[in-house]
Amino acid sequence: MNDVKLLFEMLRHHPFSREAVARGAKPWLEMLGIDPLQRAKILAEDMTSIECDWTVRSKCVDGFVLSHYIIPKSDFGKMNEVNQKSSPPETYMGEGTGLTEGSLVRLSKASVIGRKLFGDAWPIRFKKALLNGIDHLSFLEELFWLNRWHHITDIEYEATPFKSDGCGHSIDWRLKSCGKIINLEVKFRPKDWMRSVDGPEHNKVMPSIFEGVSKKFPKNNKGELNLVAVSCMAPIDRSMREVTEQFLREHPTINGVLVWSMGGSTNGPAYEISSLNDRELIQALFAGIDAEAAHYIGSVSYPMRVSEERRSLKSDEVADWLHKHF
Repeated sequence: MNDVKLLFEMLRHHPFSREAVARGAKPWLEMLGIDPLQRAKILAEDMTSIECDWTVRSKCVDGFVLSHYIIPKSDFGKMNEVNQKSSPPETYMGEGTGLTEGSLVRLSKASVIGRKLFGDAWPIRFKKALLNGIDHLSFLEELFWLNRWHHITDIEYEATPFKSDGCGHSIDWRLKSCGKIINLEVKFRPKDWMRSVDGPEHNKVMPSIFEGVSKKFPKNNKGELNLVAVSCMAPIDRSMREVTEQFLREHPTINGVLVWSMGGSTNGPAYEISSLNDRELIQALFAGIDAEAAHYIGSVSYPMRVSEERRSLKSDEVADWLHKHF
């Protein structure tokens, strides 16, 4: 990941399609007014400084070339182990963006955010999290959610705001937004890929999506907000809303839940804010999902196609989205 020229070519052509270019469409970063060469330079510098040598590749999805990098030692992509004595759970057999691969564009965005918020401490301070194949994508989501607040100051990573109350559990971020203290726990749920490619059997969100969260917020500190942010791969639907509302009713020490769907929403925007009493305040502090994140492109597949109820995400389903936007 230290080849600036290679990174530049991959970033400036993502997503690339001769047909789209012939129609006058622009690649992603150019369309957003972002300099791909600058992105390539800082990404190469950052990955060199933490000695990240992960493989960078491009793949073709129905005529579009998408750039990505391979995540080593991921929990997913376990198809090779199916015929062994103990097969892995089906959930872990999926592969693709958000599972076994990362978006090169999003990683370059992480470098921009890290430098803006942490200065010279980036990326060395977060080297362990960035190089951990299992936690890598989760950490990136933590970083993206941190950047989605107005006027951020006083950032604490893995803070323990309730330690004096006997709770030693850390939360991902403690920060101030417009002077208001926010205790923020971020959850990336890659197993949610099954809702995006499966039929009715797996289209419900399980309450376990919030597993381990409530114990981190034993109380409300006066004048602070306890918030949970969730990144999921499937659309925000009725099931997601019901589980979120139930979670908030059962845990009054949590002021709100923000959900961003990489796959968009079945009704409304790609993100939603849920809160029993503080939604207007949270909305005022929240900067929203930026245009770059809103143009997320991912392709997940389940190679062992059994039926229409357990299927790979067809390439033309990704292409349909791409053709509408590029």
